[in-house]
Amino acid sequence: MGWRNTPQRFGTLTKTLHWVMALLVICLLGVGLWMGGLENNPTKFQIYALHKSFGICVLALVFTRILWHIYSRKPGFVDGMKPWEKLAAHAAHIFLYIAMIGMPLSGWLMTSAKGYTVTVFFTFDLPKLIGENEKLGGLLAQIHLFLGYALIAAIAVHIGAALKHHFINKDTTLKRMLPFQ
Repeated sequence: MGWRNTPQRFGTLTKTLHWVMALLVICLLGVGLWMGGLENNPTKFQIYALHKSFGICVLALVFTRILWHIYSRKPGFVDGMKPWEKLAAHAAHIFLYIAMIGMPLSGWLMTSAKGYTVTVFFTFDLPKLIGENEKLGGLLAQIHLFLGYALIAAIAVHIGAALKHHFINKDTTLKRMLPFQ
């Protein structure tokens, strides 16, 4: 199997980006839900810093993935998909991309508005995107939280649709994205 997509299959790079991002996003969502309840201490602040760092990685990877899809077009839908399924899949993918961009951006904006800095893996600081504004920081925190829950729901639907195609439709939708296939 090659690195590039073909009209029938996803290539190695697309699959690698998909599964690395899936792992990162699911872990970030889980850690994000968990870390909110931690008591203030140095460990909590390190966890927040790592959460932000991996969020920035997701942001970089999603733009890499978009550029890759422009360069190496995605395969078409499998035969037999109904028009509404194609529309739903397209809409779900658009939402997933919007959320994977919106989550790290809202986190970065929220961090800036609350007067903090995003330090990537304890090595360098990203610029603050906006000035300190407590009210805006609170609004951005709510947007970040809402996007997180919406992303969890979208991922659940995405996984459910892939399993439906595999076990009920018995088509190759899921197999085309599995590693080593």
